[in-house]
Amino acid sequence: AEVADRPFALPAEWQWARLGDVAADIQYGLTAKASAEVLEPAFVRITDIKSSQIKWESVPGCVDSEGDVGRFRLAAG
Repeated sequence: AEVADRPFALPAEWQWARLGDVAADIQYGLTAKASAEVLEPAFVRITDIKSSQIKWESVPGCVDSEGDVGRFRLAAG
């Protein structure tokens, strides 16, 4: 990323990158229904992210009734 695109300083171990450079296939996401009774797979919602961290205690699971979860799973790296 260009210097002008950097709105704030990052920790020393981090580096700026454009989303398209780190994501192979950006999609809207999964619209499965969240469930407090289901634990896996985890269904991270924007409301589960606070202060740049995921608050795992509030993350519900979701029902994978259409078999689409694998398409939206985060990949290693």
